Amino acid sequence: MSQENKNRNTKTWLITGASSGLGYALAKYVLEKGDRVVMGARTLDSMAALAERHPGRALAVRLDVTNAEQRVAAVRETEGCFEGIDVLVNNAGIDFLGAIEEQDERDYRAQFEVNFFGAVALLRLVLPGMRGRKQGTIINMSSMDGIASLPVNGYYSASKFASRRFDGVAMARDRAARSACLPRRTRLLPHRSRAADQVLGENHRRLQRNLGRFPRRGGEGHARHVPR
Repeated sequence: MSQENKNRNTKTWLITGASSGLGYALAKYVLEKGDRVVMGARTLDSMAALAERHPGRALAVRLDVTNAEQRVAAVRETEGCFEGIDVLVNNAGIDFLGAIEEQDERDYRAQFEVNFFGAVALLRLVLPGMRGRKQGTIINMSSMDGIASLPVNGYYSASKFASRRFDGVAMARDRAARSACLPRRTRLLPHRSRAADQVLGENHRRLQRNLGRFPRRGGEGHARHVPR
C-alpha cells in the first residue's frame, strides 16, 4: 500500500473516558493499529504517558463531558490537529449502586449528566463535520443494564436506556454518520450502598436468566448503521 493510500485510510478517533478501563484499552489498541487518537478524561497522567509513546498520532486532553467549555475545546483541538473527527466514542460513564430511595439526588442527576447529556452534547458537536465530509462513525457505549435492569441499579440503567433510544432517534434520518450502541460485559468498581451489597448477587443471576429472553444481533451487542 502506498503512503498516500495509507494516510487516506488512517482515521482520527476522539475517545472519552480514556484514562482507564475500556476507554484506555480501546485507545491503546487503535494506536497500535496505526490510527490517530485524541483521548479525553478528567485526569491526564495515564493518557499523557500513552500519547508520548505515539508522537504525532496521539493527544491527551482534559475533558469532563459535563463541562461545556471542555467539550468544545476537545472537539476543536482534535479537528485542528488532525483535520476532522472520523470516529467519536462516547465512553465516559459513572455508576452508583443502591436502592432508589437511598441514592442522593445529586448522584442520580450526575449519572444522567455524564452517561446521557454529555454524550448527546458531544454528538451534536461532531455531527456537522461528519455531515460535511459525508462520513463518520459515532459509538455510544451502553450496557446490558440498558436492556434489563438490576433493582439496585435503576438510575444507571435508565441513563443507558435513554442513550440506546436516543441513538436510534438521532441517527434515523442522518446519512452522514453511522451509529453503534454496544452493551458489553464489563467489570466495574461502582459505588455501592447497603441495599446493593445485600441483593446484588441474587439479582445478577436473575438478570443473566432474563437476558436469555432477548434476541441478540451481532454477538453481545448490536450496531445500527445508517446508509451514507
